[in-house]
Amino acid sequence: MGESTGALVGGSCPLGLYARPMGKKTTRLHIFRHGQVADPWPGMIYGCLDVPLSEEGHRQALWAARSLQGVELGAVISSGLQRAETSAAHLREERGLDRRDEERLVEIDRGSWAGLTPEQVNELQPGGFQAWTTSSGLLAPPGGETVQAMADRVGPKLLELAEEHAGSTIAIVAHMWVVRIALCMGLGRPWQDTAQLRVGTGARTDFEWTASDGLRFLGADAPEGSGVEIDAG
Repeated sequence: MGESTGALVGGSCPLGLYARPMGKKTTRLHIFRHGQVADPWPGMIYGCLDVPLSEEGHRQALWAARSLQGVELGAVISSGLQRAETSAAHLREERGLDRRDEERLVEIDRGSWAGLTPEQVNELQPGGFQAWTTSSGLLAPPGGETVQAMADRVGPKLLELAEEHAGSTIAIVAHMWVVRIALCMGLGRPWQDTAQLRVGTGARTDFEWTASDGLRFLGADAPEGSGVEIDAG
């Protein structure tokens, strides 16, 4: 896209999607970022560590369920980490759906940086965190993975899930970098643009998929105080 779409909070109405018919070869996907994490984790690097939600994060998890109230779901899928599974459990609760975890949708692996702050990383490895943030996803923390490697596991899995559930609607609860990769796919942008996409805690992003057109971004919504914003590409 050639220009910024700006903040997208409130930019979609999922129930409105269902006023028009959906083809048997179309999948609708609602992809959530988990809620806010508990202290002391905000501001720290946690990646694929299994950290809990704060009280606000639990409220955001409840918002996720309410935001799709009345929407029939064929599956609710999460990364399996507790901060994602909390929202997924609320989404499954009134639908009688089985739990399903997908390890390929876990957050980016931060390696030996996990559990540190950016400042602590720079103390141990001067300039290391800044080098990582300006590398366009090509550098990895020691023992961790690059954004490119994450995109290589997340992108195909999202397409597999969309194809598997063709003709229905699914909800996925995952993590910031997972949602960023989905947005790049849905906007037709390269994975290198992930850092230009800001996804707040608890935010929901909406997509449609067909085999011919792939993943297409529809819009986003988020609980109060959160949001999704896309910089110019």
